[in-house]
Amino acid sequence: MTHDLSIPAALLPSTLRSPIAFIVDKQPDLPDYGVDTGDLVIIDREAEFSEGALSVFVKNKSNRDTNPHPYRVSREKVKGYKYFGKVAMVMKYYGNSPLTS
Repeated sequence: MTHDLSIPAALLPSTLRSPIAFIVDKQPDLPDYGVDTGDLVIIDREAEFSEGALSVFVKNKSNRDTNPHPYRVSREKVKGYKYFGKVAMVMKYYGNSPLTS
């Protein structure tokens, strides 16, 4: 399911060049970076990888069919995943997120 989302440019980082957003479905085995299920994560696809910066990685194509959660958030490279983009911002919802059912 795809939903259109509009965020005023004044609320986005001025350095954001190629934004893409997704809703987090946090898995219990993942490290806690302060990002929880239902949060909206906006990443910059054109930002270069920087060790220590919160980034999103995508599972290599050969493994995506067996993994219903192909994305990971991490501060360092993740084996079996390739760099997808740098986290630019996270919209956190306290209580029930309007973005999840």
